[in-house]
Amino acid sequence: MRFFPLPKKVMENKEFCSLTPATKVVYWFLAAEYNIRGGSFFLSDLEVAVRVGVSEKTVSRARLSLEESGLLHALRGFRTPEGRRRATEYREVKYARVHGGKLSPFAQMRYHTFQSLLHGVRHSELHPQDVVVYMYLAYWRHMLQLVRGEDQFYFPTAKLRLLTGLESASQIVRKLADWPVCRRYFFSFFNNYQVLYIEGWWEPGDPDEDPQSRRESKIWEDEILGEIWEIREERGWVSPSRSEEE
Repeated sequence: MRFFPLPKKVMENKEFCSLTPATKVVYWFLAAEYNIRGGSFFLSDLEVAVRVGVSEKTVSRARLSLEESGLLHALRGFRTPEGRRRATEYREVKYARVHGGKLSPFAQMRYHTFQSLLHGVRHSELHPQDVVVYMYLAYWRHMLQLVRGEDQFYFPTAKLRLLTGLESASQIVRKLADWPVCRRYFFSFFNNYQVLYIEGWWEPGDPDEDPQSRRESKIWEDEILGEIWEIREERGWVSPSRSEEE
């Protein structure tokens, strides 16, 4: 199962919690890529924007915020003297990899589940703030499981608002519970206004093991590459996808 870490030192850090929802989602996307690729990589702002479902300006602003907060070390893309476009090099995404337990404690975020959320954003079914709330639910669930070993869990609404930075966090939980992913639902919940009780937690299978998830993953990737190609054609750019040069 492919996953990337959601470490406590990031998820409960006041500076990180104060970042915009889109910036948080961009960080998680870059962390996932850094983790899966095993280190530094090149991606254009266009590709990050398409994959996350935000604008290129949002990606640029998010990168600057993440660099200022010390979570990211990147060399911004540029045009060479020959006129070729060079993608941004993401040299380090801090806390994106587990090295001998140094990130402990941390929650495991399934890569395909995260991609499911981004798919929802790209199709305007979800927004970045919805992804933020889900990520904190997943984080909180995993951290409680480490202690209690139970599937059902609770989340104080005040704590959820504090960590996500969203006053509407409880309403977003309802939206997520009603959002069908892979023809199923992530969870069910009960809200007594002070505490959210979450149960029936479900996540789609890993593409390496589940044929349906594998088919969905391929469809999503084809959609993304098709959109990137169309935009680059409109702009008159050459389009080697996922390469050092853009």
